[in-house]
Amino acid sequence: MKRILLVCAAALLATALAIGALAQQATPQPVEEPTALPPALATVAATPITAPPAAEQPTVTTQVVTVTGDVTSSVITTEAVTTTVIVTTTTAVTEVQVITEPAPAVELVITETVPAALIAINLDAINLGAINLGDGLPLDPFLVSVNGGGPFSAAGLGPGCSGYISNAPVVSVNWTGTASLLELFFYSDHDPVLVIRTPTGQILCNDDANHVLLDPVIQIDAPPPGVYNVWVGSYDRDQLIPGLLVLTTDPAMNIGAFRPGDLVTREPIPEVAVRPAEVRRTLLPTVTAPVAGAVTPLQLGTTPISLTVVVTGVVPAFDLPIQGALCSGYINPHIDLSFSWPGGAENLRIFFEGDGDSSLLIIGPGGMVYCNDDAARNQNLNPVVTIPNAPPGDYLVFVGRLDPLTPLSGTL
Repeated sequence: MKRILLVCAAALLATALAIGALAQQATPQPVEEPTALPPALATVAATPITAPPAAEQPTVTTQVVTVTGDVTSSVITTEAVTTTVIVTTTTAVTEVQVITEPAPAVELVITETVPAALIAINLDAINLGAINLGDGLPLDPFLVSVNGGGPFSAAGLGPGCSGYISNAPVVSVNWTGTASLLELFFYSDHDPVLVIRTPTGQILCNDDANHVLLDPVIQIDAPPPGVYNVWVGSYDRDQLIPGLLVLTTDPAMNIGAFRPGDLVTREPIPEVAVRPAEVRRTLLPTVTAPVAGAVTPLQLGTTPISLTVVVTGVVPAFDLPIQGALCSGYINPHIDLSFSWPGGAENLRIFFEGDGDSSLLIIGPGGMVYCNDDAARNQNLNPVVTIPNAPPGDYLVFVGRLDPLTPLSGTL
């Protein structure tokens, strides 16, 4: 393309120079009569001296040729560039300067047919099988890790729209719940923008929460059910901004108070040197493993067995090869309680009341495993295991701690 432009520019330049030359030939130049030399100079003038020709004034010709590439018709792109060729010619030098600049960004137009989002979220599917949490989100706040940015200008989408976004939405949210408000914001360490198309076709945009906080926030009051298409963009063109897209129905949750580290507050968990296979061989299968106390018989109608247990173990119950059970916590390398049960009761209950978040792992007759972490989620961190029509036999009880760095004590 540059070679063609230079050839065209050269042709135009040659034409201009030819026309200029013809014009100079066609215009008669006045001839001044020579002035006689004074007598005193006649002797000197008798010796011919060739004077240097007067310096010619350079003729400057400048041509500007601008060529804009076509935009692909099938898929909107912004790869079209504007190329400016400046040709400057003097009698001695021809200088060619080529300047290539990106064409203005194509403004994105959102129609009824929106391209498929990179991430599709069905909140109703997420809530299947879970406890009915009532209004709002099944998980609040709901987080999605995405990258923001794109080549298309969002300025023409509506009032308050700015920045650059991708052609397809980053996230589509199938909203089926009911709430007084739905707030979306993007948490990052750059300058992102947010564009949302609601189920009713309304376009909502935001750039900065305020003049200090550059993260965008959009609040939708009484959000109607349907699909919300979300674009996360950047204030500058063709940036890539990583961050967290946050959805919340909690009025107390906002971008200014949001701290990802507050959602999961556990300390780093060190790797445990004990291998699960070794633990299973030496600890779990039989009552011959080390026991904190003697095997205690438990009879119907007698006083419940009670003892104090201190948990300092580092054996990960969640990593043991136990079939049919998922247990949590870190247990001691010995059995905390072993008792024999004659059977005959409707329920057999084992529970632990401790000074920290604890768990229970129980192995019953025939290798049956029973586990529990919290008696009531978010209300009581003590574990309770209730075994209906518990079969007779020996039961091995292990108490676990959720924090492997802090000792735990309580009553089993």
